[in-house]
Amino acid sequence: MNSDDTLRSTSEKCVECKYFVGKSEDENTGECRRYAPRPSPRPKMQIEGKDIWADIQWPKVSLTAWCGEFAQK
Repeated sequence: MNSDDTLRSTSEKCVECKYFVGKSEDENTGECRRYAPRPSPRPKMQIEGKDIWADIQWPKVSLTAWCGEFAQK
């Protein structure tokens, strides 16, 4: 880990970002709301005989993860 990673890991964590929403049932993850939701990598499923995409969701992130677009709350 270089010093740049250390800085991010202590001050620019997802949990401290204005785009983070902690709505997950898992206490260690939340959703990143920086960009619009995207289809999840799930296969199509059938409902009433029609193929549909199973899910579109916000990206799931760890509380301690970081990215290059951090914005302080």
